[in-house]
Amino acid sequence: ESGVPLTGIYLLKVTSPDAAVVSEPLPPVAAVSQLLANIYPGWLTLPEARVALLDMVIALIGALPVERLSLPDGITRLSHVCDYLLARHA
Repeated sequence: ESGVPLTGIYLLKVTSPDAAVVSEPLPPVAAVSQLLANIYPGWLTLPEARVALLDMVIALIGALPVERLSLPDGITRLSHVCDYLLARHA
C-alpha cells in the first residue's frame, strides 16, 4: 500500500453557497486550540496521554501549514473545492 505525503491541514468553515473558495493561514496558537477542540477527550483518560496529544498537535502544526478553508454550503460547489485543493497541492 502506498500513500501520498500530507501537505497541509484545513479546518473547514461553511460559507454561503455563492462564496468564493479561499483559505487563510491560521496562527500557531489558533491552530492548536482549534485542532484540540475537534478531538474527543473522553478516550484520553490518563494525563500523560493528554500531554502526549498536545505534544503531537504542536509538532504537527510545526511541520505542516494549518489553514481555514471556506466551504460553500451545499454539494453543488464541491467540485470547486476539489479543484482549489488540487491546484494548491498538485
